[in-house]
Amino acid sequence: MVALAASHGSLADVLVNGNVVSQYLNDWSQSMSRDKAETSAFKQTFKSYVAGLGDNVIALAGMFDSSNPTASDPLIYSYLTSLTTTDSMWLYSPLGAQGASAAGNVGYSITGISTKYEVKSALNAANVITAEVQMDNNGGGLDRGVILSPWVTQGAGGSSTSSDSGVTSTANGGVLVVHTFSDTASLVVNLQDSADNSTFANVTGYTLSPTNATIAAYRFPAAGVTPTGTIRRYTRVTWTGTGTFLALFSRK
Repeated sequence: MVALAASHGSLADVLVNGNVVSQYLNDWSQSMSRDKAETSAFKQTFKSYVAGLGDNVIALAGMFDSSNPTASDPLIYSYLTSLTTTDSMWLYSPLGAQGASAAGNVGYSITGISTKYEVKSALNAANVITAEVQMDNNGGGLDRGVILSPWVTQGAGGSSTSSDSGVTSTANGGVLVVHTFSDTASLVVNLQDSADNSTFANVTGYTLSPTNATIAAYRFPAAGVTPTGTIRRYTRVTWTGTGTFLALFSRK
């Protein structure tokens, strides 16, 4: 019998558009579903269906904090009032996304539209917030991947530990998601792949160029572009320059 690899919810990390918000939140759920259309006909024993479009809704809750521009209230409120179509890119890791031990952990990248934000005060409780985000395909939708480089400040160039997909290669490409903080003006991040975990090469189209010191999240390929191309078995990221960032790769 294989032992259950259980984990505790307090390990979770959440980022949005280059901001760590784990310290403000204490509840996160993402509901994933897919439409189906019935194609049943006479003489069948069981119903038949064809798969339709996927859907994903995030619900989050935590503490109200307005002490600085990137605290929970001003930050999440700003996404609800934004006029852009896809206004926020979230990264959620049940096992954590910060520190050296986070490399290799599963993470979900969700781009969506903020559809609800509530602030609640009660006489016998702390002020709290709740919010909902609706996944939107125009921003890239949902990507489940592996954290190649955790959220940490890099003082010099380097490379992450490689991730083994267990398959020779994929011809369907992949998605690289990078969250960056405001000290990344000189940072360049490259996705690399390898067939033997020894000789690595840059994957064309998966390079984060200097970000002009912005707090943001980036997706390669860009939102709305279907990933293509061959990605070999092993992947990693390398970087030059300095900055604080996180990189996640989703193999398709």
